[in-house]
Amino acid sequence: MNRLLLIPAAAVLVASGGYAAPASATTGFGVNRVSVADPNTSPAQQPQLLAVSVGHHPAFDRVVFRFSSRAPGYDVRYVRRVLADASGQPIRLSGNAFLAVTMHSVASGQAGKHDAPQGRQRPRFPELREIVGSGDFEGHVSFGLGLTSKSGFRAFTLSNPDRLVVDVRIPAGTTAPVTAGSQLANTGSGTAPNTGLIASGGIALLLTGIAIRLAARSRRRPASV
Repeated sequence: MNRLLLIPAAAVLVASGGYAAPASATTGFGVNRVSVADPNTSPAQQPQLLAVSVGHHPAFDRVVFRFSSRAPGYDVRYVRRVLADASGQPIRLSGNAFLAVTMHSVASGQAGKHDAPQGRQRPRFPELREIVGSGDFEGHVSFGLGLTSKSGFRAFTLSNPDRLVVDVRIPAGTTAPVTAGSQLANTGSGTAPNTGLIASGGIALLLTGIAIRLAARSRRRPASV
């Protein structure tokens, strides 16, 4: 019997050189500050932040910052509270722990470009409860993440398209609800439908129908003498 071969989207991307992501969904997480220098060395290379999306995966919740060109340097760390840049005023944010994400050398309104997205999203995932922009000032664009707990996180960049990804691990036993329709939302990845099971179910129904018809015919056929 022929079997359908389903290749995960992530495997295709890695094979094609699309990006170099962590090798496992459960590796690379920690609570220490992560800071990466800006790879863009001139103002002309500064990217624009185009969009911010969120997604829920089985082992972690994800935030994706998508850029017009190569992702800038970034700083991700836990803070006692998220402060607005540049006023320093505290920002109200759902959660029991808070991550501050700052990207530097980003072209926005002050550089004659479009303002960076700063909207508030409330996905209410098991770990990621809320995210909101906390500043777009002098080339620094920042966000606050409200989390259920102080869990391990990881940050890395992807290309094609250019993105900064922040994953927050979901602790074992977390039972917070996930908003309907939110799983793997807007992260550029997904789960293909199990077409093998669908095909098997259709065949089973077809065979059942044939069996019923044959049984009906045998009941209508006169007995032989």
